[in-house]
Amino acid sequence: MKTRFFFVFILLLALNLVLFAAPAELDIRMSDNAEMIVIIDDYSFDDGSGRYHITGLSHGYHNLEVYRLMYNSLNPHNEITTQLIYSGRIYLQSGYRTFAEVDRTGRLYILRKEKLYPSGHVGHYNNNGHYGNHGNNGNNSYIGGSYGYGGYGNIYGMEPAAFAELKHTIARTSFDSSKLEMAKFAASRNRMNSAQIAELTDLLSFDSSRLEFAKFAYHYVADPGSYFVVANTLTFSSSKRELFEYIGYGSGY
Repeated sequence: MKTRFFFVFILLLALNLVLFAAPAELDIRMSDNAEMIVIIDDYSFDDGSGRYHITGLSHGYHNLEVYRLMYNSLNPHNEITTQLIYSGRIYLQSGYRTFAEVDRTGRLYILRKEKLYPSGHVGHYNNNGHYGNHGNNGNNSYIGGSYGYGGYGNIYGMEPAAFAELKHTIARTSFDSSKLEMAKFAASRNRMNSAQIAELTDLLSFDSSRLEFAKFAYHYVADPGSYFVVANTLTFSSSKRELFEYIGYGSGY
């Protein structure tokens, strides 16, 4: 019995070592696509890109600084200066690519995480560390999405049965504040599409709660280009206008 226990312990330990030895990746950008410089730990990425895909990172917390490039057109030499936008730490999970965004006010948002090695065929790495042109049934994708679809992952949202159970659980929750917290937690842990976010938003009783959740969930949604459907769940025109302004759409209200 002791021998068997020791063998299982060693097996689990080896498995954990293998998992945490897998690399992590960071895909980071400015929310307005401004040119920037990124420093992570002691490594600087300073080619003036508006987005960086950084590979080969270790599991755990990393020091992160993001500088915005500032062009002074009034200066005769058109000198470029930098402005520190974000300074802090970011947690990167082994075996996952973390997509992050920094806004103008210096807030860092984790948009989503995607497995680097999903089951099934994926594209091959090229020399720049990015995936090749063919993901699972998808052209020009970084990684084949869940359920075999290409692109930036599964735009088809959370698995239907699990989503139905989530809706049932939230609907049975008594207080709107509790519903809101549960919906936020689910949105931040699952890759939902805009239609699913709209369904969860509609479960909330008050427009203020719906607006708060709609703003929060936008940073995790799989298909931000379709997020206008979420506005249909809001009762007041002022709430719809505020949501559209928050996500950068022309409101029409």
